[in-house]
Amino acid sequence: MLEWYDVSDAAGEMFKMWVEGGDLEWAEESWDHLLAADMLADESLLDTVKSKCHLITLAVIYLEFAALTFEEDVEPSLTDYASLLEINLVALGVYWALAHPKAANSIKMDENLTENILRRIVERLRSNVYRCLLKADGNAMGIYLRMAATASSTEVVDDDDDDEDQSQATVQRENPALEITGPHMRGLQYVECGFHE
Repeated sequence: MLEWYDVSDAAGEMFKMWVEGGDLEWAEESWDHLLAADMLADESLLDTVKSKCHLITLAVIYLEFAALTFEEDVEPSLTDYASLLEINLVALGVYWALAHPKAANSIKMDENLTENILRRIVERLRSNVYRCLLKADGNAMGIYLRMAATASSTEVVDDDDDDEDQSQATVQRENPALEITGPHMRGLQYVECGFHE
């Protein structure tokens, strides 16, 4: 199986939205769930390609969620992600063609070939990743709460000595989803729809 340490350097470059590292922590936890579900084989080069594409899928899911929930809009280059993960591009094309022979014929052969293949692979893997995280987190709300917490800081920046106020402030920072309105509602709907807008 492809372990987190095999992809951690690349992941550190892919998940760096928050200084506190909440997105990277979420990615590692999600990777562990995929690993426990036997979704990260590395017995062959094609297995390794597919497993690394799961990390790209996690990155895309997180960035889409962040754009909706935190209004942090980042357009990733999946080709750059593949480079960070040292994905063999010939093996990537072979994996795609073997896994999806009918769809492989519809890929446009141009300078964006790798990006197009990766986008289609992400779309194919998205539902499997969702089902895995759903099982791990119990329900869509569990996934949402975990993802929403990635951007929060548990540090209380309040000099007030009132323990009750500080406790409440800490809870709100640890769980920003207690008030699910506006952008957070869009994030929850994204999760409820299986990581689709």
